[in-house]
Amino acid sequence: MKPKFLLGLLLASLIPQIVMAQVTFKRDDNSKLMVFEMSPGEELTQSINIVNFNMEPLDLELFASDSVITATGNSTATSKYEKQSFVGKWVNFTDPLQTLNPEEIRSVNYTIRVPDDATPGTYSGGLSIAPMPKAVVQKATGATTRTRIATGIYIKVKGEKVTSYALDSFSHQYDNDRHTFSFDFRNDGNTLLQAVGAIEIKNIIGESFTAPIGNISLLKNSKQTTVINWDKTPFWGFFTATAKIKVLELDIITNSYKEVGQFEKTISFSVIPLTAIIVFLSLLALLAATLIIMKKSRKSYLKKCVPYQVAEGETLMSIAKKNKLDWQKVANINGLKAPFELSKGQKILLPPKK
Repeated sequence: MKPKFLLGLLLASLIPQIVMAQVTFKRDDNSKLMVFEMSPGEELTQSINIVNFNMEPLDLELFASDSVITATGNSTATSKYEKQSFVGKWVNFTDPLQTLNPEEIRSVNYTIRVPDDATPGTYSGGLSIAPMPKAVVQKATGATTRTRIATGIYIKVKGEKVTSYALDSFSHQYDNDRHTFSFDFRNDGNTLLQAVGAIEIKNIIGESFTAPIGNISLLKNSKQTTVINWDKTPFWGFFTATAKIKVLELDIITNSYKEVGQFEKTISFSVIPLTAIIVFLSLLALLAATLIIMKKSRKSYLKKCVPYQVAEGETLMSIAKKNKLDWQKVANINGLKAPFELSKGQKILLPPKK
């Protein structure tokens, strides 16, 4: 029997050709994809044919799984042992274990049950056939993996898609010489969102720093507080931090994220470590003590100075010369400024004589 009815969409690419020729899915209509349009909470029973091209009986296992995008951009079905979130949970075979005789074609039933809270959109996955362990087994990187063949299946969940999101409570914390930023990313819609971007930090002299935020995924109607560490730790300074974030939404038809918006939020903060505060306060206390000592010393010195009354025609220079004093010292004691003018009867202080 020639496999002319094989479905062209085969998601498992690591299966040896000889194994792929042993068993496969067979459909009467090879021109359309397997697409089911269903409402949340709806259940549907379907069937699909499997065929054994081998000359010996085959023990097989059938299962459904989600699909993912590979590094090359192609779609592939996940393995049975990976976490299933959508198609892999919603689709179940009535009799998952089957034994097929040589050249036998058998119809097998499976049930699709869409959860009541399923988000509207299109979900992709795969229906897989895998030989039981006594058949072909491959060893790879220390793990045992069964070969398989898969055919694609799409489930369209009816309903209106809602995209709504917000960034709340952007703040900076400095504790134990460690900088962190935190913000609340909120998904108010019914789609799967992802936030990507970075926090750009600048100081008052124009230096720039960057703190990546990584990828933050958020399910529908949920909120997440994210804390970002800033590895660059300045000793002190005044800064502004701007969170520049792109919002991506999962396109469940292509199983890829598409940008749906972006936003920015800016905050200002200062960094004054405790050690710097202690040093500053110590210097301030030392300066204050010095000023107090200098003031007391000057007051004590002025008490020792000799009062003098300026006579008519006397100048600062003449008074200093007559008393054998330094005129600049006399000026400093009395707080005299240029041009150092004196008037008759003015009282000044003269340094005490040694």
